[in-house]
Amino acid sequence: MCTDTNFPAWEASCIRQLMTLNAAVPKLLIMDTRKSGWVAAVRQTGLNKVLGLMHRRVIALPEAMRSVDLSTELGGLKRVKCTVRLEGKYSEWFSDDDISQIREFDLDFILRFGFNIIRGDILDVPKYGVWSFHHGDEAKYRGSPPAFWEIYDGDPVTGSILQRLTDRLAGGVVLKKGFFPTTNYSYTSNLNRVLTDSAAWPAKVCTDIRNGNAQYLVGKPRKVDAPIHKLPTNRQLMIFVYITWKNLITKLLQLFFRHEEWNIGIANVPISSFVNAKTLPEIQWLPSRTQGHYVADPFGIVDGNLMVIQCEEFDYWTSRGIISKLAGRDVASIVACGPVFDMQHHLSYPYLLRHEGEHYCIPESSEARHVKLYKATPTLSRWEEVATLLSNFAAVDSTVVKHNGRWWLFCTNADDGRQDKLFLWHAETLHGPWQPHLCNPVKIDVRSARPAGTPFVHNGNLYRPSQDCSVTYGGRVSLNRVTKLTTTAFEEVVCNTIGPDVDGIYGDGMHTLSQLGEEKTLVDGKLYRFHAGGFSQALKFVVRSGYSKIGFRHNSDSG
Repeated sequence: MCTDTNFPAWEASCIRQLMTLNAAVPKLLIMDTRKSGWVAAVRQTGLNKVLGLMHRRVIALPEAMRSVDLSTELGGLKRVKCTVRLEGKYSEWFSDDDISQIREFDLDFILRFGFNIIRGDILDVPKYGVWSFHHGDEAKYRGSPPAFWEIYDGDPVTGSILQRLTDRLAGGVVLKKGFFPTTNYSYTSNLNRVLTDSAAWPAKVCTDIRNGNAQYLVGKPRKVDAPIHKLPTNRQLMIFVYITWKNLITKLLQLFFRHEEWNIGIANVPISSFVNAKTLPEIQWLPSRTQGHYVADPFGIVDGNLMVIQCEEFDYWTSRGIISKLAGRDVASIVACGPVFDMQHHLSYPYLLRHEGEHYCIPESSEARHVKLYKATPTLSRWEEVATLLSNFAAVDSTVVKHNGRWWLFCTNADDGRQDKLFLWHAETLHGPWQPHLCNPVKIDVRSARPAGTPFVHNGNLYRPSQDCSVTYGGRVSLNRVTKLTTTAFEEVVCNTIGPDVDGIYGDGMHTLSQLGEEKTLVDGKLYRFHAGGFSQALKFVVRSGYSKIGFRHNSDSG
């Protein structure tokens, strides 16, 4: 459903992905000859002129809204020009004649990129229904403009859904859903991200249909009571501009004067106890590091009575992390044993696992765009490279587990959604070869995508720790129960969240939950303070990158 063969870039991307992946073949253009949509409405009201005087970055249409001509790809398709009748304030109904014409094409599904709120028999014409995007969390935001009110309200996440429309107003069946971090200082960036990153969903639904994993198509419609938002008034626009500038200035001040300092702690409880934990257990923290250094991302091995911990050690003056080793019989006796991995690029998250009596380590090295597997010598004194698991992929926080007879690798992608897109790989053996999951990214949710420690099995269920980066990077840990894990499908639900001790010294964040033997768990905690090295690196970053990139990337992997 469209107005012509010129589409916004994100819609064109959606169509092209369907065609390129051979997920679906276009058969018909259902034409809406009227001009509609929130962009046109904004232009007609002249509100964009008001915004243009105050904040050019707010009203500049994002790249995702750039017009793309698909006449070459779609120009030869049959067309049905439809006239709809309006009933009530919003509902549009197709004529019987138009429905009969459309029915002759025996469509599998219709993508709604034209018309408004459609009702009636048209919704049942295609085999799998009419699919429509709603850019916003439908439980909180209805109406327009998309990705605007989240900034206005200070919501840390901006949602988006692809739904199968039903005859119930605001009662569609959700097919795909994602949550993105709100870019609270730029409406253009926030909208662009939401539009662009959800464009792949129709192709993913087609993949699920092919693989027999699309039972959600006949799911229960959602009942939504969220208020309907309208175009902002001039007063609201002025407030909005103030909010975005305030947020930008705050981000700049944090970049220069508020720097992360992480430390490692030990909880004397098994990792499985966090499944139902209501509060954070008592944590014994290691002594803090010297000024300008910190340790984070702890993973450990129990060797007799000795605890051996590997972690990221970050130096603000070099803006680079290495993998260091700590060892001791208890917290009081733990001492630094020097670097384990020290390369020319940044390292972090030294994931440890045990297989067939051997210890393996997979340090995060997204800057090098590979994932390498190392095996420990019998004395745990050295690590030898034994395999490259992934090449030419900037995997972040690679986490490997064997489950149901197959190996699985969870990670995010430094090139595409470091905090919010979960990628999955699988292999028959630890050494590979590793294959990407058919549904990558298998999940988009800044609240529970990025890995955060050791997966474990409890009461027959696989649990996966992940980071909740919605409010701040490494704000807390979300514990996910994996409900479906196959080479063609993945599903998980958040069953608990574990936050930092807000009244303790490291109360500003927590982003690791890893197993230390059978009875202990490693965590890390964050506090903010000024570091001269952090200020120096921030200054270099701003000078090197310029205003346009401020806030899009921290100079440390931990930020």
